[in-house]
Parts: sequence; C-alpha cells; structure tokens
Amino acid sequence: MRVWAALGVLGAIVCKSPGADARVIWMDDFSDDVVSSAKHKPSRSYVRAGEDYQFVQPSSSIQFYVAQAGSADENLFFPRSNAVAMGDNNATSEGSLTVTMDRFDVFDTAGPDRLFHFQFDFGVDKFAGTSGPRVVLKPDNSSTSALVIGFAARNILSGAGDELFFYAMAGGANDDPTPTLANALGLNEEGTAFLAGFDFGVRDFNNADVNDTTSRNAMFGEYDLYEMYRFSVTFDGTTYSGTVQRINFNSIISDDPEDIATFSITVPQATLSNTDNRDRFIIYTGVDNLTLTAAVDNISFSVTPEPAGSAAMIALAAALACRRRRH
Repeated sequence: MRVWAALGVLGAIVCKSPGADARVIWMDDFSDDVVSSAKHKPSRSYVRAGEDYQFVQPSSSIQFYVAQAGSADENLFFPRSNAVAMGDNNATSEGSLTVTMDRFDVFDTAGPDRLFHFQFDFGVDKFAGTSGPRVVLKPDNSSTSALVIGFAARNILSGAGDELFFYAMAGGANDDPTPTLANALGLNEEGTAFLAGFDFGVRDFNNADVNDTTSRNAMFGEYDLYEMYRFSVTFDGTTYSGTVQRINFNSIISDDPEDIATFSITVPQATLSNTDNRDRFIIYTGVDNLTLTAAVDNISFSVTPEPAGSAAMIALAAALACRRRRH
C-alpha cells in the first residue's frame, strides 16, 4: 500500500506541474509595435515572415487599433494603452481579427505537446447591444470543438432587466452562440447572483458608458485599479479548463475569492498544430452593437510537453498491478 500511495503522490506532482516546461509558441503584448503614428492598426510577425493578423472590417465604424502610452488617443477606446482596442458602432455587422496557427512556432498537440495553454486580458468600457465582443479558439476552423469566451447582455437571472456578464461555452454557428445562465462566469454557488467582482449590473439602454467591466470609483468617477480580467485556459484535447481573475493597470491579479471564476467545458476531441492553418483564434467585436469600446491585451499561447516521467510511471503502475494480481 505504501508503494501505491507514493505512486499517487508522484502522479499528482507530475500532473499539477504543466507550467514548469511550458514553451511559448505565439504572443503579443502590443508593447513593441514600431509605428509612425500614435494610433495604429496592430501588426505582428512573431516567428514567420509576413503579417500574423487578418482583419475583417465591413464598415468604417468598426476599428481595431493600438494606442501608445502618453498619446492623445491613449484612452479613446479603453483606459489602457498598448492593447488591442476595438470600437464598433455598427448594429448589423461585426469586425474580426484572426491569427491562424500556421503563424505560430512549431508545435503539435497530437505529438509531444500534450497540453495547450492560452491567456489574454479582456475588458469592456462601453456597450449598447446584446451579443458583445468575444474571443474564439477554433480547432480545424470547426464550431463543434471551439471555445467561445465573450461578454453579453441577457436576462438570465430572476428579475427585470438584462444582466451584463462574461460567459464561456462550446462554439456554435457563426461563432456566436447564445449564452444562458449555465454559461455565465462568476456566479455564486447557488447560481442565483453574481460574485462582487463579476457583478456588472443590468444594461442601461440610455447610457452605454455604464455598461462595462471597468469598475469606477463612485466618489471621483474615475477608473479603479482593476479594469480588466485575465482569462487563463488549458486544453487537453477534450476539455477546456479555465480561470478568470480581475487584473489591474500594473498587472497585479486579485486573489479575492469574489474576483475569481473557473470553468470546465468538454468538447469533441480535437488537436492543434502549426501545420494546420484551419486552427485559429479570432477576436470579434459583436454583431448588434450600437456602441462598443473594449480591449484585449497580453495574448499568449504556450504548450507543455508530455512529462518525462509519465511513461515510466505508467509502466511501473502496470508492473505493480500485475504483481498484485499474482499475489
């Protein structure tokens, strides 16, 4: 029994250390863009020659741009500079920013890279719509195994009005599934109310400025330190496991339980690699926005190889199991 207990402890140690050997395969914190003007469309060439970003902007009222710190446009769309700010005042169409994974460094989750990790910071400053901005991870450019993380306004709790909330769910048609209470992030254990850090109130149809995730100081009407949320997700081929935490201007993450949410979503098995340009991630502005200002920042993708001791552990477990059966 002591051998089995020790093996269990060893297994726990190996399984709980995915970040120890994580290798970054693509990232952009938008701090090193070299441009001639303060306000500019984001550009990236991480490891491949050419442009990583693909844009769809069906209207001049839909924009993606980075504003440099200290510039006149620094807080035009969002209270954080050097991030991908997005603006959308088009009620019938949406914009998108896509990076296909053939732009990533070499990796293959069907091979040695067992776990796929990604994270990003996400915040909404003004919103007048129902289906808001969202980030989509799409293996094989397929909706069946895709993960959609977004912001929406819908009446999901008992009471009047449409609650503003983050959600995470499996993908659907056009990468724009309809979130329900089951997909909302940051609910209490009973599922009847939002935790303090995820309670964005009810949508105000007359004032888009107050429909946001950027908490304000009630006395001074200014942004408080915590203006965005960090989403950290691991995908093992069938399950997306995620954590969401409030993060401030100085990249300090809140450890208050009221500011933390988790989720786990199972999808049909899928793999990701840099040899398949169907694998991609996409940022959408949202379809029915009368007013939107939002931002995404600190995007990072990494992989973790199969732990070196895993094969030996499996072999040892099998040998011990055979020995126990013989005795």
